Amino acid sequence: ERLDHVARETDDVPRLAHFYANVLCLPRLPRPPFDFDGAWFDLGRGLQLHLIQKDPLSLPRPAPPTSEPRFVRRSHHLALAVADLPAAKIALETANIPFAEFTVPGAPAVTQLFF
Repeated sequence: ERLDHVARETDDVPRLAHFYANVLCLPRLPRPPFDFDGAWFDLGRGLQLHLIQKDPLSLPRPAPPTSEPRFVRRSHHLALAVADLPAAKIALETANIPFAEFTVPGAPAVTQLFF
C-alpha cells in the first residue's frame, strides 16, 4: 500500500537521535520497548524514521571508499525535503556539521545538501 518507515542502523543511537531531533527538528515518536536501543521520528505524511542500534553480532560492513562530496551523492542516503533551505544550511553550520551543496542538473530549482 505505502512505505511505512525507513530504518537506519547505527553504533550511536543517542548521537543520531540528537541530530535528528535538535538539528533537523524532527518530532520524536513513542517507540515500543524492544530489547535494543533505538529512536523513532516522524518524517510527515505517515512516514517514519527508525534509528536502530546495530546488532553486535552482525558482520562488519566495509567503509565507503571516501567521503569526498563527489562520491557522497552516489552512496546510500536518506533525502528529506525542507521548506527553508537557507535555514537548513544555518542549522547544519551551527551544529558544525560539514555538508556539500549540489544543484540537480536540468532542475536548477532543486538544491541538495549532503552531510
